[in-house]
Amino acid sequence: MELIILISIIVVVLKKHRERQDKKLYESSFPTRAQYIAEHGQKNGDVRCCGCGSSRIRNWSAGGRLSPYRLHVCHDCDTILYRTERKLPKRKHRSFRLS
Repeated sequence: MELIILISIIVVVLKKHRERQDKKLYESSFPTRAQYIAEHGQKNGDVRCCGCGSSRIRNWSAGGRLSPYRLHVCHDCDTILYRTERKLPKRKHRSFRLS
């Protein structure tokens, strides 16, 4: 029983460490939306690709479906433009009744 608890603690610690490393890499690799607009001179929130000029932008999850980190990518030339972070809704925990 103690071994299971120890392994569980190790798994949780390693998962948190990886999440921090992923966030650090994500933040250092891609500009925010505001930084992107400031750098590429777009006005009125009109975001266009710096590579091809397209306004068709899609967003990808940067770390899985439930990740709050999003990368915004040009739909036409696949250039990664900027990053955003969304707030995820809190998950409801299901309680199980033992009969």
